[in-house]
Formats: sequence, structure tokens, C-alpha cells
Amino acid sequence: MPEASFDFQVHRNDLSLHRVLAPRRPTELAPGQALLRIERFALSSQSIVYGRLGPVLPLWRLFPAPSPWARLPVWGYAQVAASTHPDAPVGERLFGCLPMTNWLLVQPGLSNERQFVDVAGHRRALPAFYNTYRRTRADASYRVAFEDQQMLMQPMFTSAFVFARHLAALGYCDARQIVLSGASSKTAVALAYVLRHEIRADCRLVGLTSTGHRRFVQGLGDYDEVVDYARLTAMSAHVPTVFVDFAGDIQVHAAMQRHFGDAIRLACRIFGTADAPDGPGAGDGRVSGFGLAQWRALLDGIDVDVLRDSLTPAWNRFVDACAGWLRIDQHAGVEALARLYESLLGGRVDPARGHVFVVSG
Repeated sequence: MPEASFDFQVHRNDLSLHRVLAPRRPTELAPGQALLRIERFALSSQSIVYGRLGPVLPLWRLFPAPSPWARLPVWGYAQVAASTHPDAPVGERLFGCLPMTNWLLVQPGLSNERQFVDVAGHRRALPAFYNTYRRTRADASYRVAFEDQQMLMQPMFTSAFVFARHLAALGYCDARQIVLSGASSKTAVALAYVLRHEIRADCRLVGLTSTGHRRFVQGLGDYDEVVDYARLTAMSAHVPTVFVDFAGDIQVHAAMQRHFGDAIRLACRIFGTADAPDGPGAGDGRVSGFGLAQWRALLDGIDVDVLRDSLTPAWNRFVDACAGWLRIDQHAGVEALARLYESLLGGRVDPARGHVFVVSG
């Protein structure tokens, strides 16, 4: 029985609104194009974050849809189904950023044995990190038994690895502790792991989280202390602190600024606005957003192949560490996809579970 065609789109201004279209498979390829048949992808709260950061990190440009609709990016596997480009042979399997649909047309460029970059005009303004498709046959970090973990965690782990090295290069701004809000998010989990086990930062790690996620965050074993948001002001206000905000909650960010005042050495809103909030630290260089421009500046200064070579051993260790807590559920069918999306949007998900959607294969 042929698989059902679907194209899952969300409303840019109200993520609770979504629709499903039934596209046809593209039959005409221009010279230099390749048609990818999407096999499976991971759907996590990270995709919701991508949607909420539309004005700051407009990742819906990756896969355009008629306004006001958008295709949220996910990470997964696809196979080249048709091609007019010699560097994208039919049958080759790839890992990268994908839309929630069956088919994706790409324009391969900047190709080597390990990967190619989609150089289509609408994608060029975004970091190559999101435009790169890695060939599984040549990916040193790829292990067939851990495909689900790669979809769910590796893009977040890569972001955390790069950002941890950035903090280390800054000497942690002479702070004695690093506080991560949204501590149960997969990117925060990855950053805490990297700081604790790979870079071995000489700083105390504190996780800020909701009461419902407190036990999970404590069970990771990478934080020296786990604090509920409601008890934020119980922390000592005199410890020099780096604050990394994954929650994107303006009230939490403001509360941290008020409580710690001049003790905050650096406050980063990951993929937040580039404007500093009002209050202590505003405008003095210690508060920064980490939006598209900052993220691109970091990524564009990195040799991707060198990064992969240094990251792969750390990634393999992280996968082994995740085996102690990560449980993976598989889903199929558009109705299941809609239910999962709504649960993620509403925050009704267990942080110890990962969700993979099977499109084909």
C-alpha cells in the first residue's frame, strides 16, 4: 500500500493552528537538483522553540510555505530518490534538517566525500549548520543502532559542544557558577554534560527547572544543584555567575537579573533577541542575546570537518550516557503527528522520552 502524502504546516503567528496538505511528488527536476524522500525524523520541543523564535531565528526560511504558514524544521534521515546532480547519487542516504513532509527538493553544492550543502537561494542567509546533509556512509559519528538518538540529540549536542567551547574561550567570564534555565531541555542536558565531562569546567553547575521536571534533572547527575523556578531567590546572590537561558521566559530572565545584579558576569538568552533587558547589566556588555547573527558568527568561524573529528568521540560517550535515561517512542500517521505536536506545544511531554516519526521505509 503506498504511503500517504502529507505536508504538516503551522501558523507563524499562532503555533496552536496547524494544517495538513497532500502534496504530489515532484516529477520535474531542474539541472543540479536532487529529490529527497524523507524516511523518518525526530520531533521534539526544539522544533517548537524554532517556531517561537521566528522573528529572531527565522528557520521557516529553510522550507518556505505560503504566508502565514510555515514548515517547522526537524532532524532526520532521507534518501535521494531522483537526481540531476553528480554529487547526489540516487539511493544515497543522508542525515540533516528536514520539513515534516514526504519530499524535499535540494540544490547540492559545496560537496565533499562526507556531505553536501543545499545552496538554494532561499537558504543562503542561514548558517550552513542547518543546510548541510551528511552522507551516512561517510559519517564517522553514524551508528545504525543509534539512529534515533542521532535524530533526537546530535544537533542539540553539536550546538552545546560549540557553545561550551565558546564559554571556555571566554574563561567563563571569571564566574564561579553556571546557571542553566530550562535545564530539562535536550540542549541544556547536552551542555551540562559537555561542561561536566568533556571540557570539565571549573565552575559549579546549577539547573533551573520546573517542579515537575526536578526529579529528572537531578537524576542526570551532571548538575551540582537543581533549583525550582519558584526558589530562584534562595540562591546566594553574591556568587559570580554565568546565566544561560534555554527557557526563554522573560520573567525568569528578569528575576535572575534582579536577584544576582552585578554578580552576573554574562547572561545569554540562547537564540534570544540581541537586545539586553532592562535592569542590572543592561547595556554594559554582560547581557547578550544569542540570535542568528551571534550563532552564525560562531559557526562560520569553524571548520566543519575539524569540528566533526573532535566532536565524534564526545558524541559517542554522550550517547552511552543517554542510554541510562532516554526512552524512545515511535509514531506513524498524520493523526499521531498532530497529537504529538500538540503535546509538545502544550509542554505535556516527559523529558526522559524522545519521539521519532516514521514517514516511510
